Amino acid sequence: MGCLFNFGKFTFIIIAVFTAMCLLMGAIMIDFVLVVKGQEPYFFNPDHIEAYDEPMIDDIFHDLSENYNKHADAILDLESDLAMLPDNRKLEVEYSDKSKISITAKYGGGYRLNTSFDYKDEENQEFMGELGITPADLDHLKIKVKKANCISFEKEDGLRLGFKNAKYGTFYYRFKSDPSVDYQMLFDSCLIKDLNSEVFIEYKGMGRGPDCIVNQNPEGYDDRGFFKKWYDLLSKDHETIFEQSDED
Repeated sequence: MGCLFNFGKFTFIIIAVFTAMCLLMGAIMIDFVLVVKGQEPYFFNPDHIEAYDEPMIDDIFHDLSENYNKHADAILDLESDLAMLPDNRKLEVEYSDKSKISITAKYGGGYRLNTSFDYKDEENQEFMGELGITPADLDHLKIKVKKANCISFEKEDGLRLGFKNAKYGTFYYRFKSDPSVDYQMLFDSCLIKDLNSEVFIEYKGMGRGPDCIVNQNPEGYDDRGFFKKWYDLLSKDHETIFEQSDED
């Protein structure tokens, strides 16, 4: 049975690689013919800047919205608690087991990052005092964060409540309570999306860089992906793809 499974797995991989190579070579040939005929390439347009242009949040927006609808009271209740945290340059806490947390802090005394920090350990209390928080504060917030079905909180240029970790970052509910932020400017970014009058959905992390901030493709540009273009080509675009050159 194991041999049969391994053979099927190997066969599937070979077929998948062969299909991908055929699609790639086919796309290159089609674009070559179009360019020779004086037309724009169909698949690989050199003017298309697609890296980091697609909104990060689209695929998870439903989960974030559904969770907010279920736990809106608990989420909004946290805003006042987070606002009362000390005004350090940054304080981010993600809860794990018992009194263990991941903590990132920029404060008057410096910077600290610890992914396995016990906030009730006696040896850490001096540092907690420098931050201006107590174990009781973190216990209180832990209960409220759990009620909101979330995993973390952050206070840096506003207040955030972490909902889910991605590969290189975290999706947050970001409260609209910071008067120093021009929220209209944020909508040029694919890292943030309006949820309602109280909060945004925001992605923060290394998964997307600063070139995500403004979509550099002109308005109305063809932003279809590679496989979507193949689907459209096989279903409808095959009738018109060479139309311009045939008319010439």
